[in-house]
Amino acid sequence: MAEATLTVLSFASKASGERLGHVLADIGYRIRLVNRGGDPCRSAAGLRPALSLLLFDTNRCIATDLEAAVHSADRSPCIGLIEGANPLVARDLVQRCLDFTTWPCRAQELSLRLRRFDAAEPRAEPPLDAAALRRFAHLNLLGRSPRFLRVLTLIDRFAAAEAPVLIQGETGTGKELVARAIHYSGSRQARPFIPVNCGAIPDSLMESELFGYERGAFTDARHPHAGLVAQANGGTLFLDEIESLSPRGQVALLRFLQDHVYRPLGGTRCHRSDVRLIAAGNADLKARVDQGRFRSDLYFRLHVLVLTLPPLRSRAEDIGLIARYLCDRFCRHYGQARRRFHPAVMSWMRRHEWPGNVRELENFVHRSFLLSDGELIDVVDGDADDEPGWDARGDPGPDGDFRRAKARAIADFERRYLTRLMADTAGNVSQAARRAGKDRRTFRRLLDKHDLQRATARSGVP
Repeated sequence: MAEATLTVLSFASKASGERLGHVLADIGYRIRLVNRGGDPCRSAAGLRPALSLLLFDTNRCIATDLEAAVHSADRSPCIGLIEGANPLVARDLVQRCLDFTTWPCRAQELSLRLRRFDAAEPRAEPPLDAAALRRFAHLNLLGRSPRFLRVLTLIDRFAAAEAPVLIQGETGTGKELVARAIHYSGSRQARPFIPVNCGAIPDSLMESELFGYERGAFTDARHPHAGLVAQANGGTLFLDEIESLSPRGQVALLRFLQDHVYRPLGGTRCHRSDVRLIAAGNADLKARVDQGRFRSDLYFRLHVLVLTLPPLRSRAEDIGLIARYLCDRFCRHYGQARRRFHPAVMSWMRRHEWPGNVRELENFVHRSFLLSDGELIDVVDGDADDEPGWDARGDPGPDGDFRRAKARAIADFERRYLTRLMADTAGNVSQAARRAGKDRRTFRRLLDKHDLQRATARSGVP
């Protein structure tokens, strides 16, 4: 491929612009550097490049410079390279760029970002081959929808880099699975993967948990203890629920990320740790920065490689594949023959919103597996808001057939029988179970299946 030319709009020092030129040359790009002390917006007039790099020093430039940079960036797609430590200026700039990172940065990281928006040869994302899909399936990442395949492609790309990764997504979308996939697909796969939930560590213990402590650091410190950073040396440290870090924890983490040097609590000597950081959060970190609840400088340190996981409801075509995989796993776990889902149950699963995402789907399949008899899973657990194949009036829906009609009639009989029996025994579960000829646990499961409460039962049959 011919050497590509990039336009660099520099709102930084001459030395920074020249340094960027050397880095770009090393990874196969020519640059058209605009500015070096002049007016980059005026000099760039009429260029209209396919992609620009905006080098911006937030410490040296004022608000009018920022407005000029934004105006210039609007001229074409732009990647921001942010120099300096003024978070307010950087925040406004970031909102106008396709992508951004701090400067200076490694050539490998810059190359990764530029390949996403290759100005010389735009091309479609190469499809994943069968071997790659099997590898991701082995890591419990299943899906064939376009949005999910895009996630798998980015996992491979991020695994080849060393920059921090920020994984965003709703609860239950599989953020830790993705973090593990990035680790085990990269060069650090033979080294430790250390996960930690930031919300589970008390504020007073955050630094000692991260960086360890020496003997005598506090009353009960009888032996030195290696912290999580030391345990993850050479590998990956995964910080889940990063948004729950206290201000004190955010400062400690930011200080470490600046040069990967730390000092154990009570220690006198600093240590260096070669660790890659992957962070994950359920909340919108950008919104928390705007609200003053998360440090903007830490946000910019983490916001290098960003991966947003799609919710399950946006990839309904993957639900059947995941459900069948989970069902097969439970069959192996319980030593039972292979089972399959009734078409009405499968149809209901595809219609359900799944606010708890894959984790909720896993719980649903598990419960339905345990409550169903025979090779066909045709039971919807009691937590479901609606039943498959039946509309709100209780009539058979489009998926209704003889089997479903029979199941509905049995369900109606069970509910009426249990309601009357509980009313006759004044809500005494043990007595009702004996009269029904069932053990107490099985009877309790029947009550839970039909969501029958004792207080409701005492009121009599409706």
